[in-house]
Amino acid sequence: STIRKFALQLLSNMKDKHSLKKRQYKAALDMEYMNKILNF
Repeated sequence: STIRKFALQLLSNMKDKHSLKKRQYKAALDMEYMNKILNF
């Protein structure tokens, strides 16, 4: 789906040392991290 691809693109653009899977998990648990990804 388009929304999933968009979300994965945002996660892959993050400049940190974690894998994509770990970023997904961290974003699901930590609202501050998700806001950082979404630039809020």
